[in-house]
Amino acid sequence: MTQLYVNDGYKVPPLSTAAIRRIAHRILDDYELTGGYIDDRGYLRIADLLEDLSTRFSSEFTLKIVSDDDPCLDGREAFTLPNKDVIVVKESVYCAALQHNPQARFTLAHEWAHLILH
Repeated sequence: MTQLYVNDGYKVPPLSTAAIRRIAHRILDDYELTGGYIDDRGYLRIADLLEDLSTRFSSEFTLKIVSDDDPCLDGREAFTLPNKDVIVVKESVYCAALQHNPQARFTLAHEWAHLILH
């Protein structure tokens, strides 16, 4: 099953920061996410959000957490397969995001954006 994910994605053109912000605010509003997923510092608890969305919308989206040495990662922290509605993330990155690590949180949000935008 791991081999399924190797080189199975595709490249997409970048969006402007303004466009990404507009989309992000629309998503937060559409999913009514502003309340329970914002921590005391005002940061989005992205790992909790993705886990909950994956559970609520399991037929539409899969969050796959793999061991750090899984060959499907091919040196990456995480990757998204928009055509399969899958986000694959290294276990250490996911755990770091749960601990509010900024880089790990960014990685998860970045991959979620790929899924939503493409």
